[in-house]
Amino acid sequence: MKNFLSINRLENLYNMDDVNSAHSVRNWMENYDSMDPHTYLTIPMIGQVVEKLMGNAFQLYYTSRNFKAKYDRYKRMNQSSYFYRKRKIVQKELFKKKSDDQMDENFEEDFSFAYPFNDLLIWAVLTSRHDMAKCMWIHGEDAMAKCLVAIRLYKATAKIAEDEYLDVEEAKRLFDNAVKCREDAIELVDQCYRADHDKTLRLLRMELPHWSNNNCLSLAVLANTKTFLAHPCCQILLAELWHGSLKVRSGSNIRVLTALICPPAILFMAYKPKHSKTARLLSEETQEDIPYPRESITSTTSNRYRYPKGVEEQKETLLEKGNYAKKVTIISSRKNSGVASVYGSASSMMFKREPQLNKFERFRAFYSAPITKFWSWCIAFLIFLTTQTCILLLETSLKPSKYEWITLIYTVTLSVEHMRKLLTSEGSRINEKIKVFYAKWYNIWTSAALLFFFVGYGFRLVPMYRHSWGRVLLSCSNVLFYMKTFEYLSVHPLLGPYIQMAAKMVWSMCYICVLLLVPLMAFGVNRQALSRPNIKDWNWLLVRNIFYKPYFMLYGEVYAGEIDSCGDEGMHCYPGYFIPPLLMVVFLLVANILLLNLLIAIFNNIYNDSIEKSKEIWLFQRYQQLMEYHDSPFLPPPFSIFAHVYHFIVYIYNLRSKQSNTKRLRSEHSISEFSPLSIHFFFISLYSEWSVNEDEMKRMQDFEEDCIDTLTRTRRLKSETKETQNITDLSASARNLRRQNSEETTSSSHGGYDSDVSGHD
Repeated sequence: MKNFLSINRLENLYNMDDVNSAHSVRNWMENYDSMDPHTYLTIPMIGQVVEKLMGNAFQLYYTSRNFKAKYDRYKRMNQSSYFYRKRKIVQKELFKKKSDDQMDENFEEDFSFAYPFNDLLIWAVLTSRHDMAKCMWIHGEDAMAKCLVAIRLYKATAKIAEDEYLDVEEAKRLFDNAVKCREDAIELVDQCYRADHDKTLRLLRMELPHWSNNNCLSLAVLANTKTFLAHPCCQILLAELWHGSLKVRSGSNIRVLTALICPPAILFMAYKPKHSKTARLLSEETQEDIPYPRESITSTTSNRYRYPKGVEEQKETLLEKGNYAKKVTIISSRKNSGVASVYGSASSMMFKREPQLNKFERFRAFYSAPITKFWSWCIAFLIFLTTQTCILLLETSLKPSKYEWITLIYTVTLSVEHMRKLLTSEGSRINEKIKVFYAKWYNIWTSAALLFFFVGYGFRLVPMYRHSWGRVLLSCSNVLFYMKTFEYLSVHPLLGPYIQMAAKMVWSMCYICVLLLVPLMAFGVNRQALSRPNIKDWNWLLVRNIFYKPYFMLYGEVYAGEIDSCGDEGMHCYPGYFIPPLLMVVFLLVANILLLNLLIAIFNNIYNDSIEKSKEIWLFQRYQQLMEYHDSPFLPPPFSIFAHVYHFIVYIYNLRSKQSNTKRLRSEHSISEFSPLSIHFFFISLYSEWSVNEDEMKRMQDFEEDCIDTLTRTRRLKSETKETQNITDLSASARNLRRQNSEETTSSSHGGYDSDVSGHD
């Protein structure tokens, strides 16, 4: 397949469909209406389409600098380089002369695709050829990742087809294809999990350079596949990562809180061995330890911040050649590890027990666990919120008190951490980072709260504004900080799904409010116009009065004394005085009875749908929580500034010593890679990570392919068994029907014979 699939052939596959065909890729392009229908689609253009559909700053290697250079060289060799024709004449001659001198050296350059089945799967999905996509999924490498990418692409294209009214049936068909791919992914991970537990954990955490350096977990989150992340294998992995080097046990939250309050209790907690395994496997042939490079592989952060420039270019070069060494982390403590099948047979292995952690390592392991970071940050935030509440409830003094300065320091360090997360979020450009970062409404609330606080604190320092603008803005910021409490409550397995339900209900309520605004405006304007006919000057109170009383009528305050202004005596009447009471009756019927009950019915429907999937919703949210607190230092604000200063000094030192371009400094506990602002606190992780070379990577791919083959054979066997059973049932039904017909024929013949005999008699 590598010899068959060339750059020109793949481009021809994308350009062979008619412009108005349902298989055309142009349907998913943003500038489709303004695009020339005869525009030739290139591979970098396809990469931009895939990145737009995948979202979340996904970066396909089609748009990488190395691939574009390789693509340009290939086109120049075929005398069809678009980029080469666009150069200036002088630069063109110089470049041509230089390239001609180097042509002999690069003539044997390999222009084939490293993983051709992955590229063909993208083509099949974008051109709505599901059977072909399924065929490409079965063959080749990265089967689990391909399935998750296909889910995301199907959902994105289905949404475009539905929003732009391209074809209702096509949108439904694309959604159905996404559901089928989701079922395939779940069956595959279940098959891998039953085949080998540890290898499956490695597959889930393995960094995939062909898929924007994501892993299967991050791709599942990107595809919003809750059922996949709810699989026991994924949850075991997330639970191990959440507890860090602490052993996963029931009541772990209480143990962590106890250890935070009483640090000596840290020594009595249960920990995993040093290298996260109960034994280290050593080969009898080499008797050498397996290397443990400090490199995390579960990050989905931007390549720009993860690697130095030289390292990143080497990585892209390896990606083009298809021999990039993936990094995996072994976190399971089960003794029946499947690694023996990778490094040799079980008989060629020997166990060497790992030493237990000493006292210093226990403290280090405890404070570097994500669950410990979560509770330390939660306690610090509650202290800040309580302090800020007490400050607002008291009179604002002329000069800030020491508690106000403490809250200011807290918010400053919190804003530094907030900015760090923004800069290390997904995307290579700042606009992509902002878009990804503020896709979470918690981050929007936090940014708004910090902005209100800083502006309000500035007014508070001015004596003449401290009771007015300063106090008002600080009160508004306190409201938003209280809303941030939902972020910490979402960790709870019961409260988390309820918060998700409430968010969905708020969006549904917005549509009902639009419907409610129509009768409210109709009644409010009529009531204000007829009851107050003598107002001459415009005032904004007129607009307020339109909504003020009609709105409170929804809650039962009907202002009975103002319903009939004339009364029984017929005094204080105005023209049309009988119209507002009639409109009030209609308004309350429509608003209170019809629309509010409709809203309650919608809420009930959301609750019923969500309560059935509450466990999946909470398990899906665990990944976001894990990413959030794996990246955070243990010391919460205001003490986290020391961690940022420390890592900044380390980064500057590494730059000056020219070490940042030769090695990757990453925390072994960290999910995110090294960057000036994104490294973890200086606690060293206790996880052991193995660097998988090309041979080991091939063995891992073979394991995944074996699981695919087993799954395919199982499906085929079930299908054949079902067909055989159907044929058997059909044959049995035919025999029964033939027997019944023969019995009816026999009985009718006997009945005719008896009637003839009786007639003869």
